[in-house]
Amino acid sequence: MLKNLRIYFEYFCFLTVFFILGRGLFLLANTNLTNSLSFFEILKTFWFGIRMDFSVSGYLLVMPALFLLLSAFIDGYKIWRLFSVYSFMVLFILSGIITIDAGLYKHWGFRLDNTPLLYLNNPKEIIGSATVSETATSAIIFIILMSVSYYLFQKIFKTKIQKLSKLSYKTIPLHILLIATLIVPIRGSFSVAPMNISFVYFHTTNLFANHAAINVVWNVISSIMKTKKTEKITFFQENEALKIFEELKPQNDSTIQVINNFRPNIILITVESFTAKLFETLGSETSYAPRTESLRHEGIWFTNFYASGDRTAKGLVALLSGFPSQPTTVALKDPKKNQKLPSITELLNKQGYTTAFVYGGDINFANMNSYLVKNQFNNIISDKDFPFSEVTSKWGVHDHFVLNKALQTCNNATAPFFVNILTSSIHEPFDVPFYSSKELITEEEKFLHAAKYADSAIFDFIEKAKNMQWWNNSLIIITADHGARHPLNSSNFEAKRFHIPMLWIGGALAVKDTIITTYADQTDLAATLLSQLKISTNSFLFSKNIFSNPVNSFAFYDYNNGFGYATDSGNYVIDLTSKEIILKAGNITSTDIEKGKAFLQILLQNFEEL
Repeated sequence: MLKNLRIYFEYFCFLTVFFILGRGLFLLANTNLTNSLSFFEILKTFWFGIRMDFSVSGYLLVMPALFLLLSAFIDGYKIWRLFSVYSFMVLFILSGIITIDAGLYKHWGFRLDNTPLLYLNNPKEIIGSATVSETATSAIIFIILMSVSYYLFQKIFKTKIQKLSKLSYKTIPLHILLIATLIVPIRGSFSVAPMNISFVYFHTTNLFANHAAINVVWNVISSIMKTKKTEKITFFQENEALKIFEELKPQNDSTIQVINNFRPNIILITVESFTAKLFETLGSETSYAPRTESLRHEGIWFTNFYASGDRTAKGLVALLSGFPSQPTTVALKDPKKNQKLPSITELLNKQGYTTAFVYGGDINFANMNSYLVKNQFNNIISDKDFPFSEVTSKWGVHDHFVLNKALQTCNNATAPFFVNILTSSIHEPFDVPFYSSKELITEEEKFLHAAKYADSAIFDFIEKAKNMQWWNNSLIIITADHGARHPLNSSNFEAKRFHIPMLWIGGALAVKDTIITTYADQTDLAATLLSQLKISTNSFLFSKNIFSNPVNSFAFYDYNNGFGYATDSGNYVIDLTSKEIILKAGNITSTDIEKGKAFLQILLQNFEEL
């Protein structure tokens, strides 16, 4: 049994060392970029990348672990044959991926992923960027890497495996338990976030350093697993779709100025699942967030504001990049694409703002960290920056601790500053530190209980902020990352599932007790806010200025394989599988339907071209 354990451990180490050498090869193949890194930064690419190396090694060890389990039934010579064939195939594939990636990175600018699958019908496109000499060099490196690694594999394991004696059947449960433990390196953490690319992102300015830390084999496997074949959606001829889309954003518009200066401090509070169904003035029979709702008289209350999608990952991109959610993909999880999106933060940095992102959870969740780094946040705060005693929720830190940390961050920031706060308490399992006079039984009761807690935490933050020196020159924006099923158990496609609040408040506002009824969604925050600051919004193709005159009143949202469109006159939902309208309310015209279809067509075309 001990011999089996030793082989098990040594094979894991063998694979991990192989990946470490592969990272070294990548750095050597891109010396012009590697030279931009300091010695310690190069070391960090290995240090931060090794968890991803462990993850891939864990996946690849599953089959050998099963082979070792067979030692209870067959002798070592037969097990060696299985090991030998499997390892040859694995090392052949791994050597090919590592070699191709090292050679193509300088041309593509991103680590190898599922892109070659797009060119299976025309393989020349895959190697078209490489010269003949580069292709020949890559072939030689592949042969050397494959030959040497397989030779070392035989040298290390052949005799040990062949000499394995049959094990007692009593050891089978132990072997099975051993295989089960592979979930630890495979998953990469004990938190709610499984292994993803954000785990290895460590550099705030050098993208190559972060790319170098990625295990390219993991990247390829992950991207292939995420590949989802969808029919290309074409409702109109391209020119016709573009014409309809452009009419949604009238040109030569003027802007209603609602703030009293062009460089206020800005605090964006993005509240988890803060649905409009919690507010009486937004349609609820009862107010479940009365303290936040009471603040509307002190600022601007947007009554027809919508989430772009149904996940935090989608809401962040919509709010910070003005880029809509997509029905079957998530831009946040695709670094190759989201790094090309515009960014509120980048533009504010250029205007002298200091920027911070404050979150009480795992910053690697849903690939968030790499996106925030790309967005050039000067300071990214996550659960690791809170005392251990405050990290008591499944999702990390409860809202009142997060908001207190954000208040400290604002107090310590150099003005003007932009601070984006992301909360998480209104999320299953809704385990908030807030006293309830009755036992909570249903999920909806727990949701509403958590909402009341979040409401209280937000109100307290605002009251404390009013006493700070920076309040008089600050704009605070309160909205949600997405809507929610509760209360009333809304379906995943109806408009009220996506209806969320937005409140502007703070000393920098020139108006108060104002209601805006224009239909808009999260993507419109970018153009609306930046227009108030007199900053160009040309890069935000899908974002409209809510305070422009004239303005088209509409909100676009999508869900898994479908989309919705809401206007002053009504709303409708189209299922993209059947291409049929599955919900219609109010006075919806054929023109309204054409606008929604054109918006989606241009969106997907734009996303494909990123």
